[in-house]
Amino acid sequence: AHIHRYWEPRMRRGIFEHIDRAQGEGLQDIVLQALQQHRAEF
Repeated sequence: AHIHRYWEPRMRRGIFEHIDRAQGEGLQDIVLQALQQHRAEF
């Protein structure tokens, strides 16, 4: 909900591009898992 409410669409695109490009390097495991699990909702 936080990302959907407070992040601009370009910010959301950017985080998923980072996940695709760098396998989420630098993200905590719990954050990466949550983003991957709920990606379709964004």
